[in-house]
Amino acid sequence: MAWIEGIAQTPHGFVLDTINENGFENQESLATLSSKFTNRKTSRKRLTTDCQTWSAVSAEPFWRFLGIAASKPRDRHSVFKMEHEETEYLIPASVVIAAMLRPIKHIFPYLFRPHGLEQISIPLFDASSPSVGFYIPVHRVVGNTRTLTDGLHAGLSWMHCFPSAREMWDSVYHSALTGKLNINLPKASMTTVLHSIAWKNTHLVTEMTITKIWANEAPFEFAKGHAAEFALHESATTGWVVASRSKPNLTKLCNMSSLSDEEWEQLAPRMIKMNSTKHDLRSIIDLILLKLKTGTPWSNLDFRGLNRPIVVYTYQSMLRDGRWEYLENTLHTTRNAYAL
Repeated sequence: MAWIEGIAQTPHGFVLDTINENGFENQESLATLSSKFTNRKTSRKRLTTDCQTWSAVSAEPFWRFLGIAASKPRDRHSVFKMEHEETEYLIPASVVIAAMLRPIKHIFPYLFRPHGLEQISIPLFDASSPSVGFYIPVHRVVGNTRTLTDGLHAGLSWMHCFPSAREMWDSVYHSALTGKLNINLPKASMTTVLHSIAWKNTHLVTEMTITKIWANEAPFEFAKGHAAEFALHESATTGWVVASRSKPNLTKLCNMSSLSDEEWEQLAPRMIKMNSTKHDLRSIIDLILLKLKTGTPWSNLDFRGLNRPIVVYTYQSMLRDGRWEYLENTLHTTRNAYAL
């Protein structure tokens, strides 16, 4: 068993710097990130905690427990202290990362690269539970499609839609660039099961399972109305309610769902200037208009050869950067004029 000292960059990417009980240092694959630092028997404790009450502390208690303090390990692996009912728990960042960012053994290649979350998925809102669409084959994210649970969907949706959860994902990569294994804690409370070893006056946590999360912040504007409670495991239930969004006024203006040539000529300069997709933007907008007009869920929409995640991502991008508001206002003016 080995303790993770930090992160190193090689010509082939990031690796873990580790040190074993004999003081020997080694470099291991990020795939071993979720490996336990000891096989000793642990006790379990189920509790609810607010992540913002945790504090950063030294990893020295783990070094002394493992008998490696004399080897003077590099202190580049963050440790958090959490107190509950007068008991102190010390939780390594590696344990938090493995619990928060599931399934770590499959998503770590995306976690340790810029914009990795967008390379995996995009949030979908027309569902009976928090959901995401995948840009890549699902088995590359979860290993086996049978393990693609509602909880995994919920966790990814939370990280897409809430500021500090998104920052939490990004922080792992940014910390790795400085050689540190660290994660920024989200503005959230959670129910979790801790596996720990009682040692001296504290408990050293070797593993944690998060069953439910409550976001203690508002979501991004594009996800306004998104539920703030997430069940990450089947053992936890949550009253997820599909986010209610007011329908754009333009859907009531007339029966046209697609843009006319005149409308597109007026909209195109603003739309295309800020567009990042190589797909036909006019066709994407026509599809979004059809979806809004009919109320058809994304999952039941005929995408006419277009890629569903690209269409949804484009819609969310336009909501964020103001293009959709501009489109609404423009069509409101032109279509009302035609109706007179």
